[in-house]
Amino acid sequence: MKKIRVLIVEDNVLVAEAIEITLKKHSLDIVGICRSGSDAVKSFREKEVDLVLMDIKLDGKMDGIEAASQMLQHRAVPIIYLSDHVDHKHVKRAMNTHPANYLSKPYDEAGLVRAIEIAFNNAQVPKNETITDREEVFVLTDSQQFERVYTKEVMYLKAARSYCDVVTDKHKYTVCSSMNHVQEKFGSAGFIRVHKSYVVNSKRITKLAGNIIFINDVELKMGKEYRDELMSVLKFIK
Repeated sequence: MKKIRVLIVEDNVLVAEAIEITLKKHSLDIVGICRSGSDAVKSFREKEVDLVLMDIKLDGKMDGIEAASQMLQHRAVPIIYLSDHVDHKHVKRAMNTHPANYLSKPYDEAGLVRAIEIAFNNAQVPKNETITDREEVFVLTDSQQFERVYTKEVMYLKAARSYCDVVTDKHKYTVCSSMNHVQEKFGSAGFIRVHKSYVVNSKRITKLAGNIIFINDVELKMGKEYRDELMSVLKFIK
């Protein structure tokens, strides 16, 4: 496997050096270390970068979120935010750039390396292929940590303005992304829109009664305009 080329954007010299030592120990290739957002964008455009580790608070006028936004306008690349900024304002801005991960400081070595490997591997899925076999995603929790959620555990998605609820048997995760974006992350296999506000995991449906969908004890109303699509993926014996 080729070495993952990482650009480190961190204004604290000691922290940046510690990250560099850690990543080199795990055979990752460091293509540059930048302290400001403007330098990071310039370096990103000039070098071959597979992944960016981005601190949010940087030297200069441009913070890490703005720098990441400008990078993504140039080309798509996984961004992992490393920050002690966990307030809702910063997290919401960061989520709008659809990062591969968001790690709060202090973070442990194993977690950092694992986040890089997962982000890089996910980025290798061809964009023209439908992700039908994705078994898991990592969802941001209220404690600002990413938690593994298996696709088979998800009952449905619910749109809530600019947010989306990911509902499993045991938990409800509220994320700062549209329902369409969340559905895309889980892949299209089995996830069907049945209402303007709901996407269901068709593999979890236990009963249908008219325009009501049952997933265990949960009842969801189905819109008439979405009925045909759901019926086309289910098998019936009459």
